Amino acid sequence: MVTNHGISIKTSKTDQSGPIYGIGQGETDAPAGWLLLSTILSKIYDRYASGCQLFNPSHDIQVQWTHTMFVDDTYLIHATPKKSASVIELKTIVQQDLNKWNEGLHFSGGYLNEKKTVDLP
Repeated sequence: MVTNHGISIKTSKTDQSGPIYGIGQGETDAPAGWLLLSTILSKIYDRYASGCQLFNPSHDIQVQWTHTMFVDDTYLIHATPKKSASVIELKTIVQQDLNKWNEGLHFSGGYLNEKKTVDLP
C-alpha cells in the first residue's frame, strides 16, 4: 500500500491458517460494502422478526418497527400486541427475534459478541 508516508512494509494476506479479512476500516470500498451488507441483513430481519407495531393517537397510521441501525451498532425492538402477555410470551418473542438476527450475522460471516441470557421471573 502506498500512502503519504511512503510504501508500507507490512502486508496482510488470507490463507487457510487465518480468517478471511472482510470489509475493514480505511478501505476505499468499505462504505459501499457496509451499506450493501447491512441493507441485506436489515431486509432479511424485517421479513422474519416480530418487532412491534406503532400507531399514531388516532390509529390511522401504523408502522412496523423491528430494529434501528447505525454503522455497526444495532438495536432490536420487541413488543407483543397482547396487553396481557406474560413474561414467558415476551421472552419467547425476544429470543426468536434475537435468533433470527444472529442467523443473519452468521450467514454474513459475523456473530453476536457474547451470548447473554436474562433470567426473568
